Amino acid sequence: MVSLEWVLFGLALLVYAVTRLFALDRFPIYFFADEATHAVLAEQLLQTGFRDAHGTFLPLYFEAAGNRWTPLLSVYVHAFSVFLFGKSIIVTRATSAVVSIFGTAAVGLILKRIFKVRAWWLGVLFMAIAPAWFIHTRTGFETAMMSSFYVCFLLFYLLYRTRSPRFLFPALLFGGATFYTYSNGQMVMAAAGVCLILSDIRYHLRNWRTALAGAVLLAVLMVPLIAFRLGQPAAMSQHLRAIDSYWFRAMPLQDKVIQFIKNYTYGLSPAYWFVPNGYDLVRHRLMGYGNLSIVTLPLFLIGLGVCLWRFRSSPHRAVVLAALAAPVGAALVDISITRVLAFIGPACLLTALGLDWLMGWLARRRVPYGAVAGAAFVVLSFGSIGMLHDALTDGPLWYRDYGLYGMQYGAKQLFAEAIPEYLARDPNTQIMMTSTWANGSDIFIRFFLPPEQRTHVLMLNIDFFMDHKAELNPNMVLVMTPSEYQQAVANAKFKAVTVEKVIPYPDGSPGFYFARLAYADNVDAVFAAEEAARRQPVVEQIVLDGQPVTVAHSQFEAGQLKDLFDGDPFTLVRGREANPLVIEFSFSQPRALSGLTAVFGTMDFTLTAKLYADPNAEPVVYEQTYRNLPSDPKVELSFGPNRPQTVSKLRLEIKHLTAGPQAKIHVRELAFK
Repeated sequence: MVSLEWVLFGLALLVYAVTRLFALDRFPIYFFADEATHAVLAEQLLQTGFRDAHGTFLPLYFEAAGNRWTPLLSVYVHAFSVFLFGKSIIVTRATSAVVSIFGTAAVGLILKRIFKVRAWWLGVLFMAIAPAWFIHTRTGFETAMMSSFYVCFLLFYLLYRTRSPRFLFPALLFGGATFYTYSNGQMVMAAAGVCLILSDIRYHLRNWRTALAGAVLLAVLMVPLIAFRLGQPAAMSQHLRAIDSYWFRAMPLQDKVIQFIKNYTYGLSPAYWFVPNGYDLVRHRLMGYGNLSIVTLPLFLIGLGVCLWRFRSSPHRAVVLAALAAPVGAALVDISITRVLAFIGPACLLTALGLDWLMGWLARRRVPYGAVAGAAFVVLSFGSIGMLHDALTDGPLWYRDYGLYGMQYGAKQLFAEAIPEYLARDPNTQIMMTSTWANGSDIFIRFFLPPEQRTHVLMLNIDFFMDHKAELNPNMVLVMTPSEYQQAVANAKFKAVTVEKVIPYPDGSPGFYFARLAYADNVDAVFAAEEAARRQPVVEQIVLDGQPVTVAHSQFEAGQLKDLFDGDPFTLVRGREANPLVIEFSFSQPRALSGLTAVFGTMDFTLTAKLYADPNAEPVVYEQTYRNLPSDPKVELSFGPNRPQTVSKLRLEIKHLTAGPQAKIHVRELAFK
């Protein structure tokens, strides 16, 4: 016969599952590109026999974005659901939600098996009512999956520590899953691992045979990391650079350490966790809620006090150390809830321990333990369901910025509904879809649309048709944000902007305009005049190697000339349209040059250097073509023995070989030899 406590545990998990799985496509109101990426990568692995674009079999690291390699074990979990059910918002989010059930159940099992808490099933409901856990376990973000694996690791580690050494092996496996599921999980797991090794060193030494076997398993688990580091030695630093870690800024080491301490302590502070904040992005928080429920703060503090009082107990110590490890990786960049979500499991353990202590204290004063536990079950259950109701009814109107810097609303409404309907009515329609409303929105084409429809959708916004004359025929439908629509209406280059459909935002205001455009009759003359103006070179002065140099160059769309010579490939210049991009140096004093090194954006290109001994003399020309180079290649061009002894002028031309006369050429770094 099933005991009451297991029935309550099952009911708690049912409440949790309902609040995670119900109406997944309605809240959160956005569907983010980072969610879609997992299913798209999973589908690619299934199609290629589990090899990535580089031919690696069973890869654990994926280049999710430029210069951002990240471990994504979660892709394999999504591969299972994609294989069974295909790609959809509900399938992607449900996959993450189902995995989170295991982490949530682990909290309850830790309370039962390790701490012998009578109302151990309440741990599940503390997880269910945590607002930050609620919203993120209803998304496809890998951070929730990683945090679930982290709690499972803690469960098996504590079983290893209190029940049997053999539990070390599943603990290591879940630790590896934590490490390889999310980039931030690498630092969390490393910090937690070091702390727990030192904390229980005597126990490890007493069980040295098991520890030695565990070390062998750990070495096996490190093989993917070692292979990745050998193949991509700069990837980790590039990732931190790409997300703007202050460790790579020009600031004293002392200031970096101080910043780390500030970030780390904020990531542990009750002010961040229990009080509604404006620090996290709006799409990662529930209006009026803290990341953890404010009503649980007293219980959390009591539980923390209990663990500190019993710090000599390995399990109590381990829970505190697991919580302390959670913000370590985030502190290297900046605190955000997605980076510190792993804190929630240990926090809910502390909260449940605090409630257990309080109920014991009340029981000694003749307040029945069971009555308090039952009341807590009802309150937490209804609180969780109430939070779901609040999110579904009021959530769409909590934050009214639905664009790039807000909710990034529209993936479902555009790619799952409106665009397929357009193409079903008229397969010849060409959709020009703006990309300015969301990060990485091109991934939605591969996520939502079947292959036969993908060729009919291009990610092009109104600027493409305003900057240069492009083909604009009656079969083309442009999808524009409200600001882009106003630009089109106000621009004299268009004689007609005919709106066919408007998709509203949740507050009823216009969100996306579907319109057909036609150029004005005199548009050729207007474009010709603008193009002539853009082709005028820009002349600047710069100091190189101690001498002033006059530089005439094609117009830049982004970056400054000094960015080419700062030794930092993450700063760059981007040509506005010139192909080739021209940069011409006139030296105030002729100088010797034997060659140059340069870092460019990814492309096939020809680099031409024209060296002038005298500005009026014929140049000596050196030219090299580069194809199929790695991303952001660094190249070297040597000037041969026929070069001038000294050079008074150097003209560089960079021609993009697979682009037309207009190209946005990226130059990251340039140095003379």
